[in-house]
Amino acid sequence: MGQTHIDRFFSSKANMNGVRLFIAWLFINTTFCCNSQNAERDIILINVDTLDRIGIANLVKVINKQEPKVIAIDLQFVHSTEYSKDWLLFNELSKCKSLVMSSLIGDYTGEEIEYKRFVEESQPQFLTNAKTGFTNTVTERDGFETLRRFSTKELVDGQIEYHFAIRIVMEYDSTKAMNFVRQSPKIVFVDYKGGQRKFKTLLSTEVLNRKRSLGEIKGKIVMLGFLGPGNEDKFYTPLNKDSKEPDMYGLEYLAHILAQVLESN
Repeated sequence: MGQTHIDRFFSSKANMNGVRLFIAWLFINTTFCCNSQNAERDIILINVDTLDRIGIANLVKVINKQEPKVIAIDLQFVHSTEYSKDWLLFNELSKCKSLVMSSLIGDYTGEEIEYKRFVEESQPQFLTNAKTGFTNTVTERDGFETLRRFSTKELVDGQIEYHFAIRIVMEYDSTKAMNFVRQSPKIVFVDYKGGQRKFKTLLSTEVLNRKRSLGEIKGKIVMLGFLGPGNEDKFYTPLNKDSKEPDMYGLEYLAHILAQVLESN
């Protein structure tokens, strides 16, 4: 039989090279897009709002029953309260299979120096079953303290402390986390994806009152923290279109970094 147009096209070496390049480009872009979507699907944010320690303990209890891969808490329980409240919180935290809690480095500047202490960290009993990661921010000197960058790790009193998001990924996929640390400079720009990232967000009341299906929590990273209302723990980012008001809560900022690390190759 005679050659068809397709036969003649594929018989050309130049055209074959072009096809190979196109297939490679398609694979890379498809893989990246899937990684991006998967990273965001693997993260669930829960707003604790004004919950006290009993409320947070009950929230953790409900979440634990759904078998998440990691629970990450962007809160510090610095002071002791009533024994019954503290014991209940300790008891529920101790049942977490993989728990990451936030720390704050004292006198933090973002410089590559050895820091002496943590200025805020939860009471020791709440950390017995947890790994910790710092949530200090690297801010710009632009009048707004815009959050464009983050530090992957710091030396604190002779020990390496990793960023909160990186510590979470260490619990979720340790190889990916350490590859990111090795391949990145100490200070990294946050990839906000132009504001296109969308994270599943739940209210604590929805979880506690079972107003939403919680089956999607299984195998996911669940981040607990404050998401309003109000401007407490809210920051300016490069996505801000109105310089009069901060545009992103700290928990959302941390989720963006978390997704960035999860997407890394």
